[in-house]
Amino acid sequence: MSTIIKSKLAQLSETLAKRIREGFYAAGGPLPSERLLCQEFGLSRVTIRAAIERLIQEGIVHRVAGKGTFLGTDPRGAPTQAPVRQAKLIALVTRDSGGGTLSFEQSTAGVRAVIEVKGYHLITTGCHDDCAAEKQIVNRLMTEQVAGLIISPVLQGDQDNRRFYGMLTRQRTPFVLFDRLVAGENWSCVAIDNQRAVVAAVSRLAAEGHRRIAYLGPTFYPIARQRFRGYLDGLAAVGLPHDESLIWHGDAATFTPSPAKYGQLGVQHLLDRKADFTAVVGFSDMVVYGAWRRLASQGWQPTVAGRSLSGFDDASIMDAEFQRRLITFRRPIRRAASMAAEILLQQIAPAGEATPRTIVLEPEMIIPEP
Repeated sequence: MSTIIKSKLAQLSETLAKRIREGFYAAGGPLPSERLLCQEFGLSRVTIRAAIERLIQEGIVHRVAGKGTFLGTDPRGAPTQAPVRQAKLIALVTRDSGGGTLSFEQSTAGVRAVIEVKGYHLITTGCHDDCAAEKQIVNRLMTEQVAGLIISPVLQGDQDNRRFYGMLTRQRTPFVLFDRLVAGENWSCVAIDNQRAVVAAVSRLAAEGHRRIAYLGPTFYPIARQRFRGYLDGLAAVGLPHDESLIWHGDAATFTPSPAKYGQLGVQHLLDRKADFTAVVGFSDMVVYGAWRRLASQGWQPTVAGRSLSGFDDASIMDAEFQRRLITFRRPIRRAASMAAEILLQQIAPAGEATPRTIVLEPEMIIPEP
């Protein structure tokens, strides 16, 4: 075990020393914090601290009490003027826990594809869908020599960090929002449209011959409300009436633990109230799959041939009969992350682009083949 730790320690020390020699960090400026280095290299704080101590012993960096670790051997500590050149680190702040999901993997891949060819490195962190945590994380990152941030904004009910983003803009902090739309006149955002895709789904089902299209989905947070609004707009676009008997929302307690069980519960409510429907639009593929399993168990068959189910997220659900009936949508999360990274690099450049941009991408309709 000690051999492995020593090997990682040696590699880290060499990497940091090489970065310092090549000007990766600002001359005379601070070394990124131990916390930030832990996130970037995936190593323990013990290993990070030991590597820094080795650099101190070699005279490559020095520590200033109460301020941090700085490049060089100047005993006077940190320079009085801020360094012109920033560290080549970019932070991706996600609204989830910061890893383990397909969306996270696509986001990181999209950002890395753009920044690494320019010599930047990516660090990631999550804020657990909490507005206050998002602000704390961003404030901490901006004190740790990060060149810029890409933020997937938190939306808690009707609350967001709009005022905080305005403050970042006034402070000339390089950042770009992506995935969720928090529109503002002073910052850039690359968002994914959740509404028009559902409009397209309803239109496709209507073109298949469906006239009684049910909806299963929550409305307790913004994206859910956007998708439900798309359902209503889709009905209006094809001249179908808004029938409350075909709609079920449930609540956070029924939705959060399991979208599939939520779908089962929702469609059972429709069946119990004798709702007459031939197609189901759901908040996500898993919601619709749960509904389909409950319908299939009760022998339900649509009276209209062709597709009769519409979801979202293009989930990998290995059920041939379900796939034959499904319309779904693939969110261009990797493309959105890449575009956000491109805009951020333009901001960071010496003659950076200051004009804010809002770009809205549409999901791709997918007709699965069983």
